[in-house]
Amino acid sequence: MSWITLLCLLAVPAIAADQLEEIEVKASKESKKFTFGSVEEVTEADMERKPLPLLANQLDNITGLTLVQSGGPGNQTSVFMRGTESRHVSFTLDSLRVNDSSNDARSYNAAYLTTPFIAGMTVFKGPQSVLFGSDALGGLIDLRTRKGENAPETRVNVMGGSFGTYQASVGKDWLVGNNRGTVTVTQFRTDGISQLNKKRHKATERDGAESIQGTSSSTHRWANKFQTDLLLSFNRGTNEYDGFGADTSKEHAKSDQYILQQKTNYEIDKSSAISLRNGMSRHQRYYYTSQPTNWYEGNLVQNELVYRKEMNNFSLLSGLVSERETMDQRGGPEKGFTVNSLFVQSGYKLGDLKFQAGLRGEDHSRYGNFLIGSAGVNYQVKNNIFGIQYSQGYKAPSLYQLYAPDAFGFGGGNKDLEPERNNSWEARWKYDDSTYEGEVSFFRNSLSNLVTYVGNFGATIAYENQGRLRTEGVELATAVKNKQFKVRPSFIHQQFKDYATTVLRRPQNTAQVQMLYTPVESSEFSVVYRWIDARRDTGSVKLNSYEVVNAGYRYIKESFDFSVQILNVLDREYEDIAGFNVMPRSYFAGMGYRFH
Repeated sequence: MSWITLLCLLAVPAIAADQLEEIEVKASKESKKFTFGSVEEVTEADMERKPLPLLANQLDNITGLTLVQSGGPGNQTSVFMRGTESRHVSFTLDSLRVNDSSNDARSYNAAYLTTPFIAGMTVFKGPQSVLFGSDALGGLIDLRTRKGENAPETRVNVMGGSFGTYQASVGKDWLVGNNRGTVTVTQFRTDGISQLNKKRHKATERDGAESIQGTSSSTHRWANKFQTDLLLSFNRGTNEYDGFGADTSKEHAKSDQYILQQKTNYEIDKSSAISLRNGMSRHQRYYYTSQPTNWYEGNLVQNELVYRKEMNNFSLLSGLVSERETMDQRGGPEKGFTVNSLFVQSGYKLGDLKFQAGLRGEDHSRYGNFLIGSAGVNYQVKNNIFGIQYSQGYKAPSLYQLYAPDAFGFGGGNKDLEPERNNSWEARWKYDDSTYEGEVSFFRNSLSNLVTYVGNFGATIAYENQGRLRTEGVELATAVKNKQFKVRPSFIHQQFKDYATTVLRRPQNTAQVQMLYTPVESSEFSVVYRWIDARRDTGSVKLNSYEVVNAGYRYIKESFDFSVQILNVLDREYEDIAGFNVMPRSYFAGMGYRFH
């Protein structure tokens, strides 16, 4: 019997007469326990303040992240972290890597993902490759699904706003005996703005987008020590775009993502557990143009066995991972590779000192064997935490970079590419009490073997390993807070050194101030000010510095909430990508109702 068949059988909840005891130890890859680098949380409350239910909107205010979108909602969205490339950020959903195996860099396009089914997310600023392998070279964004925590509850959310934007979502938290879960269905649609801007293209035609998503995430308790989590998700996104600089081209794209995963946890005793996780992520992309339709399909299948041991002062997490990644495209044969990995991550506490060390060994069907590691030390005295973290990261070339055909004379894939590498250091201080927070982080990313697109007309290859890039910087964040008011200014400065090609779309300086005011328990007012320094783009184009202000209000009752968000309050005109539009001043309002 295949694991997929077993998953389908387990999807039917069992009815138990007696409530089982909670499992105390789970063999989960909790990265926060094994890293002393900077980590930032986006909570459920943070997301509910923003009625526009898109992942990009939820990540927009994270210190150290730069979001770049080629037009309005539904268009390509890239996330840069601490000077690394957008392809160096790994996205996981309940530990399953969801980066797109079908695109040119195996990056994740955050344009279509709606968030009503997300319970929270954690942003790890620094390599997480020891636990999560390839793609986490620069950092990790870990998304967690709802699993019936508020059962029995039904949530209905509707939203509308500028440019013909609307969204409707229904979520059901269910509970049957020792089984609980959440089923969520969401539709999002917008008439959009023009993808290209007036400044360089005199473009005015709107380019719309739509997303339809359905997700079921559940937990099934079969015995006191035996639990299975199931995840099934489908997301279809479509959008219009302006091809080759033509405002009225009427070209459009469709992207389907299928996610299927089961994770079974068995508690051996009160200090140890073992888990088996089997997951699949499939992307299918279609581009409808005046040329024959182009389509791409990428598949990732992950099988992982994890063992966890928790003692008084010692933690151990180890695992075996098998991955199969494939890509297929119109006119080309299916390509793929297999990776088998072993990782060990340990932590030790000695008084106020904590230590961690990790190692991952991989056997790649194309690149053979190689090792990466991490180590760190953390010291806490009262409300002060001091930490030093060293981490290695890597990213194997994507299948497209290796095997892409030369369809238009601009060069194809390069089978001689080598994996990209990162040696990262971070020194960090953090202070936290009831009225004040402060954090200072010094970081350094040293990247080598960077894969760069160098194709031009008449070229034989499009991609090469071109030298190194070193990013060094400092992040500063502080917060003053009380029961009614919180102000959180932050600043990041980063320098780019030893680079072979121009660093694109990443600013040296970013400043931000977030303000949250709660005059009474049922009302929240929020304002976010952000300033982005000048940057470079393709062709030595200079992108000017800009400032943007967003504001919001939320009214909260036990079964009802209402929220308003104003984006780009000052109606600034600016560019994140040369020639592409950004959202002008726009208004969104949403309301939600919860009933049992």
